[in-house]
Amino acid sequence: MRYAVLSDVHGNLVALETVLAKIDEIGVDTILNLGDLVGYYTEPNKCVEIIREREIPSIMGNHDVVACGKVEPIHFNPTAARAILWARQELTEDNREWLAGLPDSRIIDETVLMVHGSVRDRDEYLLFRPEIEHSFIALEDEYPDISVVFFGHTHRRIYYEQDGENLYAGGNSEKLVMREGAKYLVNPGSVGQPRDGDPRAAFCVYDTEAGEVTFHRLNFDIDKVAAEVREYAFGESLAKRLYRGV
Repeated sequence: MRYAVLSDVHGNLVALETVLAKIDEIGVDTILNLGDLVGYYTEPNKCVEIIREREIPSIMGNHDVVACGKVEPIHFNPTAARAILWARQELTEDNREWLAGLPDSRIIDETVLMVHGSVRDRDEYLLFRPEIEHSFIALEDEYPDISVVFFGHTHRRIYYEQDGENLYAGGNSEKLVMREGAKYLVNPGSVGQPRDGDPRAAFCVYDTEAGEVTFHRLNFDIDKVAAEVREYAFGESLAKRLYRGV
């Protein structure tokens, strides 16, 4: 099986269409969406509708849960809060209900676990060793037969490998070759708002037969997205960060 994995689209239709066109060119069996389809940028309905029309297996992100009205953005910074409350108003009732029905996690083909933040919590950031170790512990306790987890939320392309008591991190290379017996937490990076210093849209392809994850980056029309978001009061900082990939 070949899975294309994408995350954190955040209403960036231009980047999403660019990524999906490349995925279609590559050819995969299934596309997986790790959440946060909405928030920040200006096309929440179209992004949701594309994912729905293509029947792409999806989970709920921390922005999605606010957009559908299940929780309020009390822990969001002011810009993120204004953007997600705008998205809540813009979303059609049908698209809000679809988001509201998404699970926090999904197991695909009994071999792959999809989460947004971490194995433990949709809102947890996997950035530092204690949280990463706790996520591997939760994986072993709750999903002992699964060795590959895809997560998003940080908007940073990276992977963590646990082999016994050893823990490694990587993300600079374009390919991860998995080792037998090891377990992995893999972040494909963000489609709509990269934060790893590379402004190009990110996704990855997991080939189960080869035991490899290939990371991809694509240029998209940042000027177009920036111009659109600058039309809103919350948009200036969101436009600027696209150019820097932060």
